[in-house]
Amino acid sequence: MFNTINLRRLVFACILLSTFTSLRAQAIKPAFKQLIIADYKVDTIKGHQELAIIRYLEINEAGQLHIKAVYSYDNSIVDSTYQLPDAELSALNRILGRGLPLKTYMITEKDPPGATFGGWLAYITCTFTNGKTENFIWVYPFMDTNFNAAFAFRLKWPRGKIASGKKIVDPPLEADILKMHNACTYLPRMDDRHPPTVRELKVADPATKQ
Repeated sequence: MFNTINLRRLVFACILLSTFTSLRAQAIKPAFKQLIIADYKVDTIKGHQELAIIRYLEINEAGQLHIKAVYSYDNSIVDSTYQLPDAELSALNRILGRGLPLKTYMITEKDPPGATFGGWLAYITCTFTNGKTENFIWVYPFMDTNFNAAFAFRLKWPRGKIASGKKIVDPPLEADILKMHNACTYLPRMDDRHPPTVRELKVADPATKQ
């Protein structure tokens, strides 16, 4: 009888803890309806621009992060969904909840002399709670460190393979990105020999202390 009572109490305690944890995970709500980030590259072949989306990240109004990415070593497309922790949502809200244009967080619009950017550019489209949408080309080393830190979830990688391919196909999004890319006045000089590692992204940030 003693063991049965204790077991029931333990089960009840676990249910309460699980419920509390679930509620706690939803304590922070995004300051936006939808946030999409697409890492991409543009190649010009015989005078024609070809855009390839390499990674796609989307956060919904519940704070769930959906990621699709291309693994170049075997041309597989992988997919995962995560619940962003409160701390990461809070960091994003401090940037996106202020209502300032994303370009406000740029600290420069030019490469350092002789420098090139070895990686992908990122297209951001954010739909806010008031229904307004902002589009932006994110160049990591051109941004304030607080902005980059708030988007650190971008370095997460998915796991489950869903398809094979060299790029993520989304014609409407590709058209939007290409239009924004061609209108952008601060594109860096590109070095496409390889995508950036986490260390290279940190080194490329002019505000990062070595």
